[in-house]
Amino acid sequence: MITLLLLHPLKRNPVQSWSFENESVVRIGRSTDNHVILYSAVVSRHHVELRQSGTNWEIVNLGTNGTYLDGKRITKVPVVDGAIIRLARSGPNIQIRLGMEALKELPDHLASDALAGQRIDHHATVTDITDAGQPNLEQAPSQDASDADDDPPTGLIPVPPHLRIPKGEDAANPPSSEFSTSAIARAQMSQRSGLASSPVPLAQQENRRVSHRRSNRVTSPDLPGSSNAELDVVGDYRVLEVLGQGDVGITYLAERKGEPLVLKTLNSDWINHPNSKPAMEVEAELLEQLSSPSIPKLLDFFVVDNRPYLAMEKIDGSLLSQQVKQTGSFPLKQAIAKVLKVCDILSYLHHFVPPVLHRNIEASNVMCREPSDDVVLIGFGAVKSLVLGRKEAVGSHGCTPPEQLSVNATPQVDLYGLAPMLAYLLTGKNPVTFCRRQDGERYQFMADALTGFSNRLLTIIRRLTHADHSYHYPSVEAVSDDLRALLTT
Repeated sequence: MITLLLLHPLKRNPVQSWSFENESVVRIGRSTDNHVILYSAVVSRHHVELRQSGTNWEIVNLGTNGTYLDGKRITKVPVVDGAIIRLARSGPNIQIRLGMEALKELPDHLASDALAGQRIDHHATVTDITDAGQPNLEQAPSQDASDADDDPPTGLIPVPPHLRIPKGEDAANPPSSEFSTSAIARAQMSQRSGLASSPVPLAQQENRRVSHRRSNRVTSPDLPGSSNAELDVVGDYRVLEVLGQGDVGITYLAERKGEPLVLKTLNSDWINHPNSKPAMEVEAELLEQLSSPSIPKLLDFFVVDNRPYLAMEKIDGSLLSQQVKQTGSFPLKQAIAKVLKVCDILSYLHHFVPPVLHRNIEASNVMCREPSDDVVLIGFGAVKSLVLGRKEAVGSHGCTPPEQLSVNATPQVDLYGLAPMLAYLLTGKNPVTFCRRQDGERYQFMADALTGFSNRLLTIIRRLTHADHSYHYPSVEAVSDDLRALLTT
């Protein structure tokens, strides 16, 4: 017998299961002729097969976006009991269990689901990847005519919003933003209407199991029960000092069991917003999908006194903006080298399907590790502003395009930010120096305001920030190619 467990994307507990006793091949994919059907933008119609060979099993990748085991893309490998495979770099995780013992370890409701899988003939169990506990407003991909008569049961599980397929769209045409338009539309509509039917935070849903903890004395001007006394404890974490505060969030240096880390939460002005917890959860779920030494690791997501927190890896080093303030502008080759490292990180993010967007690329969101000087991209919190329905630009004026907080934004929102950052590194001047007002209030970065640089460099900056989208670079790799060409001249 082989049992498959679909794992919660954040907490990694099983949320759905299937067992097969008489099958020698078990197929997983988006098409309805699979044994296990997962409707996701990154899952191929026929993504992976588990094939029995004697008493052993093997995993065979079929999907365009790949199948991953221990972070490595596989083609065909033997199954080890308890192995967890990931469908695509950002897709659902499935644990594989062998033998009858796996069923005994499952909760009763999951064991029942698993046993039901043995009775499946041509109709497989479908898992619709969408909000747990929410109305299924986002439809799965359209089926082929040959599948029209299939009417399998549907289970609802929570997965990262950027994996969902909007209504009427197929995986071949994924949405451009990292989470679905309809999810944001529901949040915004409930906010405008003031109805109690606003989206239920995932933390309150059945499968979420986010820990809710009580705080001891917490004494910061922006935290519950605060005074002017020394900062103390939030849940399992001891808060040490405030690292920074923006329009929406506040960041603390903290420790847990002697290990330093970073705690992020919302400012008091936003904590009672109806979408405050979903906003933090979207950021948490986005970060949980990322696995790169160039992006801080998400360590925990928890709620204390109705306030959500993210616990993040602490990066030892200095901000790129701090380096400029301390030592002045960078030489051309050094500035381009830094930007190229940021491009490498964006290449990783933009190759998710659909692409993950940072939305706030600037020098204050780039850290340089010490002593290696490796670049780390931080500040993924702009996504919270989108869920909260904010209209104001996040970050410095002129550093991001007008579509920064649009649900239909494309990777160009990140490419745009490379130009003001490069100008800042080369001149040491605030990027707003090179911006001009457009349409009354909106700022637009103007390459022509830069002087003393080559036409080739100005052409790159102009393409990154041009108001006419037809001039834009098609990808971050194309930007990198042009920047590297500058280094050779």
